[in-house]
Formats: sequence, C-alpha cells, structure tokens
Amino acid sequence: MTERFDVVVVGGGPAGSVAATALAQAGRSVAVLERDRFPRFHIGESLLPESFPILEKIGVAPLLAQEEFPIKRGATFVLANGRSRTRIRFADALGERGQARQVLRSRFDEILLRHAAAAGADVREGVAAEDIAFSDEGVRVNDIEASVMVDASGRRGVLGHKLGLRVAHPGMRKVAVYAHFPGTIRPPGIEDGDIVVVSLRNMEWIWLIPLPNGCTSVGAVFDRADHPSGADPSAVLMERLRAVPILRSAFADCEANDSARFEADYSYTSSRYSDRRWLLTGDAGAFLDPAFSTGVHLAVTTGWDAAQAVLSGRHAAYDRAFRGRLKVYDRFASGFYDPAFRDVLFSPQASPGMARAVTGVLAGAPPRGWQDRSRVALFHLVTRLQRRLPLVARSHSR
Repeated sequence: MTERFDVVVVGGGPAGSVAATALAQAGRSVAVLERDRFPRFHIGESLLPESFPILEKIGVAPLLAQEEFPIKRGATFVLANGRSRTRIRFADALGERGQARQVLRSRFDEILLRHAAAAGADVREGVAAEDIAFSDEGVRVNDIEASVMVDASGRRGVLGHKLGLRVAHPGMRKVAVYAHFPGTIRPPGIEDGDIVVVSLRNMEWIWLIPLPNGCTSVGAVFDRADHPSGADPSAVLMERLRAVPILRSAFADCEANDSARFEADYSYTSSRYSDRRWLLTGDAGAFLDPAFSTGVHLAVTTGWDAAQAVLSGRHAAYDRAFRGRLKVYDRFASGFYDPAFRDVLFSPQASPGMARAVTGVLAGAPPRGWQDRSRVALFHLVTRLQRRLPLVARSHSR
C-alpha cells in the first residue's frame, strides 16, 4: 500500500539524519530509508568545529558530549622525517568554539539516526531505495509518495547515477588504504586529540586519528596509478607505513585489524545539486579529497541547508550555496597536492593574519568579510609565487 509523507530521505548517515531531524522538528512528516542497519563501519572520523553549531541546533550535541570521543583542538602536519611540523590550532580562528571531536563513526552515525527517529522521523533500516519515479505531483520511492526527495545515499549516489549527474574530479585519481589499529599511535610531541597528517615529498600522505575505543585510524593516500591490482590492503598499508621514517618504529611490530580496505577514485562533484522535486546532500552530491576532513562537515552543513531549502522552497539557492562551499574547500583539497602549497602550509609564521584566515577555512568556516577573503586569496597567491621563488622554506618543492 502506498504511504504519504511530506519528504522522503534516502540514506541515514550524517547528511540524511541532520536533514530528517531538522524537517521533523519543523513539523514535516519524514520517512528515512536506510539500506544498512546501524551501527555499521564507516571511515571519516575527524570532525570540524563548524559542524557543531548545526548539531547544537538540532539538539544532538548534548548526546555526543556524553560519549568518550576525544576532543580535537587542532591538526598537526609533519614531514616524514620529523624535521619540520606545523600545528593548526582552531582556537586561533574561532576562539572558544575552536574544538571538535574524533569519533567512531559507527557510534556517531547511530546517535544521529536515533535522534532523527526521536524527533519524529519514520526511520526504516534495511530498506534500499529500489524504485524512484518523479512526477508533477512529487516523487515515489518504493511505496512511499512525497512532495520532495532528499538524496543522502552517500557515495552510492542513488540519484547521481540514475540521472547521470556525477562528475569525476579531474586530476584527483587517488587511492586510500586504511584500517584501525589497537592502541594510541602518533609521533612524539603531538597534542592529545590532534589529527596527524604526515606529508611525504612525493605528495603522498598518511593520516593518524585517535579514536575513543583505544584505537587509531590510520590511512595512506597515493596516486591511482600506483595502486597494485589485486593487492591485500593490509599488506599495502603496512608496507607504506614502515617506509616512513617517523612512523617506522611505531608500526614495526604492529598489524592492522580486519578493517583494512581500499577506496579508489573517490573525488567527484555533480552537475546539479537540486531540482524542483529533489536535492542531493552530503556525499551523494560531492566528495572531496579527505586531506582536510571536510566529508562529515559537508554532510552536516548540506543536510541542514537541504532541510531549510525544503521548508522555504528555495532549491536554486541551495544549489548555489553547495557550489560555493565546494569551491572554497576544493581549492584547498586540490592544492594539497601542489608542493608549493605544502611549503606555505608548513610556514604559518610567514603571515599570522593569513594563517588565522586559513585556519578558519580548515575549521570548516568559509571566509567571511573582506579581510578574511583577502587573506585567503593572499595564501593562494603566495602558493603560486612559491612555485617560482623561494618565499618560504622549500620543504616539499624540488
């Protein structure tokens, strides 16, 4: 039998849960169809400070505060030989708001989805969106009719593939291999809770994220062309970790657990993010390189924005806002593979004002006001000049 809702949300991850909660709290009837059953494993554990105002608005922040999620006050970037490092301290840009959390995604996502149900959303796990049809009156997903659909189906991108919207990111054919390791693993002298990004001269990089269950999330990112076909992910990860001087001793007697896996060609955008009867949100719309941990942040912010667009009917404005966010973050994510960009990133002392503006972007806050915009523009200008002139130490440039 056909059921009727105001909105049907496909996907119960952070984007779908935030959108569903906001809509339900505004009095809309919402059905959430989630293919998996929670909790389930997911990568992308490092949150950004600017996600938390939205999590507070929907009332889930107090629930997250009850969890033993490590507090993240910044990020440390370090060279593979350990001779140079720089720390991004979020409080320098955001003051008291300058902190986030490192989360176990299986728990974090479950809290958000259960909160959506408590807010009044009809959450249905183990239900895939197998039949989607649009009409002048609305949308039908399986046996559910609604006025509008919010696609929060993650990298599967239900509508992106159905409507041919997905656009591969040019020049960003990367592979990530990652796993969870028992114990806290990080180079000496790193602040508790920081995500650690180890930068290699060949523009590869490694992340280390402290997790609340006494584990560390570890991943290596490299070019798609260097991906060995049919290789065992654990073996590839261990080989890369043990080749890095600053990490060699930490992983000498360490092995990844059975969570090791590959992700390839994961950077993409979409030709459109909304139409009259649908909106793409989170990873269903776009996913950038994970260098600056923007994945969950974009899911939370676009999930909230999608809900506001449904309530106001301003879908075109939502589309423009999505593109605007991506433009800011993509310039940093793509720039991270430019040796000159990393040189400047490793030299924050070059301009404290510029460093604060860049820190704001890396905390999830697009530059606001002409001063921040000009300082971020200056950062990109210095990066371009660094390719020709040694304005700062050339720790990466050849």
